[in-house]
Amino acid sequence: MVREPKDISSPYMTNTIYTVITFAPVQGFIEKSRKLRDLYGSSYLLSYLSWVICNTAKQHDCEVVSPASINITQGMPNQIIIKGDFPENKAKSAFLTAWECVTETCRQWVEDNVPGDYKPWKRSWGLWTKYAWEFFWVQGEDGKSISEVREKLNEKKRWRDWTGINWQGESSTLSGTDAIAYPKLGKISDPRNYNYQQEKQDVTAFYEALSEKLGESFIDPKEQLSIPELIKRMITYESVSNQLIASFQDKFGKDQANIEPLIKEIQQISTDLQPSSFKDLNRHKENGGFQGWFQGDGDQAGEYLKQYPEKTHDFSQ
Repeated sequence: MVREPKDISSPYMTNTIYTVITFAPVQGFIEKSRKLRDLYGSSYLLSYLSWVICNTAKQHDCEVVSPASINITQGMPNQIIIKGDFPENKAKSAFLTAWECVTETCRQWVEDNVPGDYKPWKRSWGLWTKYAWEFFWVQGEDGKSISEVREKLNEKKRWRDWTGINWQGESSTLSGTDAIAYPKLGKISDPRNYNYQQEKQDVTAFYEALSEKLGESFIDPKEQLSIPELIKRMITYESVSNQLIASFQDKFGKDQANIEPLIKEIQQISTDLQPSSFKDLNRHKENGGFQGWFQGDGDQAGEYLKQYPEKTHDFSQ
């Protein structure tokens, strides 16, 4: 019997190394949202971090299999699949630096624009800079398929890489799971001398001042947000997003080529969410005025790609 020769030119055959990367939380980061602005900001940040990983891989002469194309503000793949030897230290360093740009930009903007003594809260911001994310990186041996490397990643994710951040005081009014971000957050004090009424006054005064500066469409003065919740909200504000661009360029410099698409998308997010551009929704009052939101899942895309790993790039495209 004569066998057809294999197409050794295919990028999905042997003599190929695949690197697969993901980070967490993704769903949890998005779901802790109160406003459309929160959803938009969180989705943008996830895609921004993904873009940095992919672009860094390209700078390292690797090929990004999935996502085939990156839309910064709309959509974030659960996994980033890269063809080539993309070192873990390069990937993780770029990821953490990109996130540091975000946290430092938001913290600095508040300190520059809302009067207060911010010494106590700097440590808490530093902890969220270091421990907000779990980062997972795996690489297959030469000739291992995409499916095999993805399974290796799933195994690694079972061993979590998470550090919890301890805090004292009241919790966010949005999620109830993290401390309220305000100037005295993180101040070391004897629990026996804890003054709830004074803290409540300080928090209220801070959010009233912040709301006055940003506008109620960004932050309601009655809201009390944690640091990551505040970041998601603030990143959609134009002057903050402009500072993020400057911080990104300063920290990465020549390490990130072709960043024009990223800059354009950063600028676009604040333009899309300008309060002056908002329009009333037509709720069809004659039909009761209801509005529906839908989420689709269970499409078995993962099972499909396990069966046909060579179609990963085309499927992503």
